[in-house]
Parts: sequence; structure tokens; C-alpha cells
Amino acid sequence: MRINKISFKRKSEPDIALRTFAFATNFNYIYSVKNATGKSTFMRLLLYSLGFSIPNTRKVSFEEFTVEIEIEHKGVTFTVKRESRKIWVNGSEMILPSDTHIAHSIIFDEDSFDLIDNLLGAIYIDQDRGWTLLNRGTQIGKIRFYIEEFLHGLKGKDCDIEIKVALRKLDDELERYRQMKAVAEYKEQAIEATGEMNLDKGEVAFDTHTEELQSGRRELQYEKQSIEKKIRFLERTIADDKKFVEWLESHNIIVRGTNGELIPVTHDTIENYSDNTELNKIEVRREQIALRKVTEAIAAIDEEINSQPMFLGGETILQTFERRIADVPVDFTAVENTIKKLTKEQMRLREILRESARTQNIWAGKLNEYILAYAKELSIDEYLDTGDYFLFKDIKSISGAIYHKMVFIFRISYNRVLSEKLGYKVPFFIDSPNGREVEKSAVDAMIAILERDFSETQIFIASIFNFIKQTANNKKIVMDGRLFNIVTGQKSIFDLLDGGYDSPTDDGD
Repeated sequence: MRINKISFKRKSEPDIALRTFAFATNFNYIYSVKNATGKSTFMRLLLYSLGFSIPNTRKVSFEEFTVEIEIEHKGVTFTVKRESRKIWVNGSEMILPSDTHIAHSIIFDEDSFDLIDNLLGAIYIDQDRGWTLLNRGTQIGKIRFYIEEFLHGLKGKDCDIEIKVALRKLDDELERYRQMKAVAEYKEQAIEATGEMNLDKGEVAFDTHTEELQSGRRELQYEKQSIEKKIRFLERTIADDKKFVEWLESHNIIVRGTNGELIPVTHDTIENYSDNTELNKIEVRREQIALRKVTEAIAAIDEEINSQPMFLGGETILQTFERRIADVPVDFTAVENTIKKLTKEQMRLREILRESARTQNIWAGKLNEYILAYAKELSIDEYLDTGDYFLFKDIKSISGAIYHKMVFIFRISYNRVLSEKLGYKVPFFIDSPNGREVEKSAVDAMIAILERDFSETQIFIASIFNFIKQTANNKKIVMDGRLFNIVTGQKSIFDLLDGGYDSPTDDGD
């Protein structure tokens, strides 16, 4: 699988041509001599264009862009286009996140939900949390990775569905209880700090005009969410109807009329199809107008709230928060006991999944083999647990530099077995392989492994280290901090893309 090129532009730049970057077949170094120049943003944009739920960076909102990528896969070239929640795979429109599984099953040619749900952990190591994710946890965009589910997907079937659903529900519930515990702890600290809190206010009333505004804002926010939900439903209905009719047309279905004539089923011959579609579009427009009015009302309230002084009625914002939190009854002991009970159940369910994932699974053996081999090569095999290495959990016993190498060998092993399972080389994205405690020699050793064992894999690396080797299969894309700037009449980096800069063998300096 190869990403041949990416093209993008801001929606606010309708007269500006798409900005295009072509990629090499092996290494693509997204490089700059210093940080904060757009390397991670460019890397995230690639994943965003593939339909992943990728968060914006501090300066760039991906929803402002129209993004297209050209993919070559098993001898076939197709395009993927994305605009906010809409994604088109070879012209077929889908709505994210509800159609994420469908989009990824087409792009990656795989129908196992277990693999699709855990794809990102096997193809991307991100700068923020990716270099801490070993075999389970949350990475960028709150996308989770579970080694048990990944192994189930490799095994070839989606099994233990009930347990997985129960475990995910349990994980979410535990997270909420932990947040509740944090609130209870803060409440206790606030009581100790202030000496007393008004724990029995009696009848609820608005103490300030700001509270009244905030109450009104909450009601408008609920109304806004309801309208947005209705718009999503209508847009999904229009898209689904269109796809269904296209499916009917593609199968050349013919029906017999009342007079015996043969009538092909098309969007023109289906009774009331066009009328219903137009009615739905009108309803979408009507709801969009209502949404705009509610949004403007919320903005007006926000403006009035922001214009209020920090001190209202002799009370600071912190004092207001602590007074309100005092009204939240939280039994700290009960919450703590519930967390212990849920944690115990969580461990029990995970053990069931682990056992199911590694039993009669050739991919578990391959994964162990690769992890051990790479650990020996990087001289960290002594830190691996005995048994199934991919279940390593003794994280606290090793240093940051060792753990950095550990994450690297685990993730490249995931990518390697995934590629073998799918029957093609899956691209690999690595953001900032150089950690704070990692020496350049260690990074060079990692790159050497990639050059040797992943020579047929398309790899994207964002770094301030200059790893580039001049070959026809490698390319360096230099970031200078202006990549995502709106063109304002001054020359931008895209005025320099005259062929020489975009050459796979040009270092771009």
C-alpha cells in the first residue's frame, strides 16, 4: 500500500489551487532544523485524510481544509477525500464517525472490526502519547489500542464480542468513577483550605447575573445538540438513499410495469425519490438556519459573560467553583470501594481475552519472535518479562530511554505482523523518534532496523534529526513553519514548488 500524494487547501481559499506533495516509496523524512514548524501537523493531516479521528494542533484546525490523498493498493489507484465529517472513498460518500468502520474496511481492505479498531496503534507512533503506548492504552484522539483485540483480529475472526463490549463499558465507567474521586478529593482539600463551606444552601437560586446567563446558555446548548443530531440524521438519510439507489442501478435491476413493460430501476424511475431527497435537503437547510440562530444566541451570551468582571459580588471564579462543588454530594469511601470492585472485574475480563487471544494463534508466536529478536538487537532483552513478551507490564522498573526502545520494537513488530496478515505492506508513521533521554546513536540503530526490515514499507518520519540517505526511494520534505499559512499575496512555500523542491532525490535545503 502506498500513499502517492496528498493535496489540500483551506476552504476559505477557493481561488487557490490545491497544494500537493508527492511521496517516495520508502522513507519520507518530514524534517526541520527546529521544532514547532509544522512537522507533527503535516503527519496528523495524513492520518486525518485516512479517516482517523485526529485532533487539531494548536495553530491548525483540520476541519478548515479540504484534503485528498491518492493511494495505490494491489495495483489499483484510488482517491480518498475528506471535508470535516464527510469522507469520500473513490467517490462513495460516508459520514464520520458513524461510517469509520466502512471507510477503513475499504481503504485497508480488511473487514475485521478488531483489527480496524486497533489499526492506528500498529501504524502510528505520535509525539504526544504514542511513545508511552506499549500494548494497551489511549493514544492520539482518544483512540485506544488493546493487544488482546489486535491479536483477535490477526487470528481471523471477531470473537468474544460480549466480553469486549462489557470491558469497554467497564473502562469508561472506571474512568468516570476516577474523575468523581478526583472531585471528592478536591472537595476535601477545599474544605481544609477554607475551614468551612456552605454545604446546605437550601433552595436553588441565581446568586449573580452570570449564573443566570450560564443557565440560559446550558439550555441553548442542549437545543443546539438536538438540532445537530437531527442534521446528522438527515444528511445520513440522504447519503444512504443515494448509495442504495446507486447500488440498484449498478445491478441493472428491472421491474415489470402494470402494462407488462420492462422498467429499469434508476433514480429517475423510482417514484417520489427526487421529491423526498429535495424535501430532506430543505429540512436540512431549515435546521441549519435554526442552528445558526441558536449558535448566535450562545455567542451573544458568551460575549456578555466575558464582559463581566472577574470579581462578582466579592467572589472570585475559584470561590464560585468551590461553592458549587460543595453542592455535589460525593461519598468518597463508596466511590473508592466501587473503583476497587470494578478494577477487579476489569482484570478478570482482560485475562479471559488474553487467554483467548493467544490460544492457537500463530500470530502471537510471530509477535513474540519479532519482539525478542529486536530486543536482543537493541540490547534490552534482559528487561522483557518471561512468557508472552507482548503482555509486558513492568513499566515502572525501566528507565525512560529503555522504555523508548521498548515502545519502538513493540510497535514495529505490530506493523510487521499486520502487514503479513493483510498480505501487503502497511504504511508506518513515526513522529519524533528522538526522545528527551534517547541518544542519537539509539535513534540511528532504530533507523537501521527500519532500513533493513522495512525497505518495502512506506515510512513517514517527522524529526529534527537529518536521517536522509540520497536514494530514489527516499525523500526529504522540509518544514519552515509556513506550510499551513493562508496565502496573503506574499510568496509562500508553495510558490517554490517548481519541481526541484518536490524531487524524491532533492534534500530541499
